[in-house]
Amino acid sequence: MNASQPVSENVIELARKAVEEKDPAKAREILASFLEKPGSDDNTRLKALFYLSQLVESPLDKVECLIKALTVDPNHARIRAKLVETQLNVIQTAKDAIKSGETQPAARLLSRLLEIGGLEPGAAVQALFYSSYCSAEVGQNVAYLRKAIALEPSAAAVRKRLDQLEARL
Repeated sequence: MNASQPVSENVIELARKAVEEKDPAKAREILASFLEKPGSDDNTRLKALFYLSQLVESPLDKVECLIKALTVDPNHARIRAKLVETQLNVIQTAKDAIKSGETQPAARLLSRLLEIGGLEPGAAVQALFYSSYCSAEVGQNVAYLRKAIALEPSAAAVRKRLDQLEARL
């Protein structure tokens, strides 16, 4: 066997070594290459996805890795907690961008987060709510808010904004 094709037992160690050598890109490549190959055991696959989630550069890529890890073990509490934390951080980043008048970057973040899926209902409501501040189209904003209300009918801030926007239609 050569080093470019690590067995599942070594893949995490090889990735760690690459990180220690200040080469996170190589670590990502090792993990991604391993994850593309079928037949690995679930435990190693789970570890590789979780470790990769810590090495990717984009929070949205991190969300994708964590969602994939949860497909291996849907009840893994640590991974689920890290996923929710990361999703909420992305939503906060979008919220901050909106407050700064940067609605297009916020819209891209939120749109991609919603597209990836795997959001807890509360996080989905928040993502949809803040999405309603990103479009100049009142109808689009109303559509976001209606989706949010469908998920959480008692969301008072969402209901209030929806009522305000519907009054403009």
